Amino acid sequence: MKTSREMRETAWRLAVKEHRFSRIFWAGFALTLLMFAGVLGVAILFENFGVQTWDTFNQARLEAQAEGLNFVPPNRAAMLSYTYGSLFQYFVQILLSGIMAMGLSAVALSAVDRQAEVAGKAFVGLKYPLGCASLQFLMTIRIWLWTLLFVIPGFIAYYRYRQAWYLKTEHPEWGAWRCLKESGRLMRGNKWRMFCFDCSYWLSFLGPLVLFFVGELVMIASFNSEGSAAVAIYGAVASVALLVATVAMIFVAVYILVGHAVFYRELNALEEKKDDAFNR
Repeated sequence: MKTSREMRETAWRLAVKEHRFSRIFWAGFALTLLMFAGVLGVAILFENFGVQTWDTFNQARLEAQAEGLNFVPPNRAAMLSYTYGSLFQYFVQILLSGIMAMGLSAVALSAVDRQAEVAGKAFVGLKYPLGCASLQFLMTIRIWLWTLLFVIPGFIAYYRYRQAWYLKTEHPEWGAWRCLKESGRLMRGNKWRMFCFDCSYWLSFLGPLVLFFVGELVMIASFNSEGSAAVAIYGAVASVALLVATVAMIFVAVYILVGHAVFYRELNALEEKKDDAFNR
């Protein structure tokens, strides 16, 4: 299996040198817009029909306490209404998260496999909405349950299921349990290797984070400065620093997305070697 440096170099070559960055970026941007539109659509729907959730209830309760008003506890019918509204809201969020995860996995695999169509794979999850929702839900629940055991088991579970979305993308007919089980098999003995691979990106994050920090400091300095000229100069410098940091972070995000797909392909190659050795 390739080293972390070799896999990062492969990811950089695929994403940047072979000019796939823009297609991957626009595919991710379209998926983000879809998720935002879905969440916003549910919020508008709830507002128009007067649907309440536990989040809105708690927000109203805190506002009433802040204003010193008496807050009447909800009755049973209201509690059921809050519960149904919250469940529907969570279902939509899980569904959209699953569609986005499958779409990003499909786009990354298309880039790694050097397929001509990359951006077109972004919405593949729309063909399997229930499959995406079930895998996202089951993965979230299992990681959360393991996290209850002093965090570290949850961290291990997170890495155990890292390949589930790639498996779902290549085998959309598989159920959620099978994807998680197969991911666990692929990651057996490779969780530490992938953790080290993730950590090897720290230098890529350092530049954008420093720029964000500098931009925030300059922005704070502009608030404390006197004179319109100084405020304008500080504001311009802060805006440029934050803009460059945002663009750099987008590059890093695409770089990492492709890198994870490269790691998955390396696991596939490793499994093929094991199978060949076994058949001999």
